[in-house]
Amino acid sequence: MVQLGSENERSREFMDMTAGIAQTVTLGSKGEVVLPTKVRGELGLKPGDELELRLEGDCVVLRKKAGRFAAYLERLGRR
Repeated sequence: MVQLGSENERSREFMDMTAGIAQTVTLGSKGEVVLPTKVRGELGLKPGDELELRLEGDCVVLRKKAGRFAAYLERLGRR
């Protein structure tokens, strides 16, 4: 993983990775975050889909959880 020097560099890198789909969301009183419709659509997320959450420095990374076969291939190093 590449460590970027400043918050502005991290922000630019994030924008590059998301192809401009960066929006501000608000943390709810129970810790919930609503993903914008455009983000859900781009990832093909539906209600009930599972996401993996990972912390990377001061960033929270959410990733669509791989299906069982994709996870199997990933463990074999083929993905």
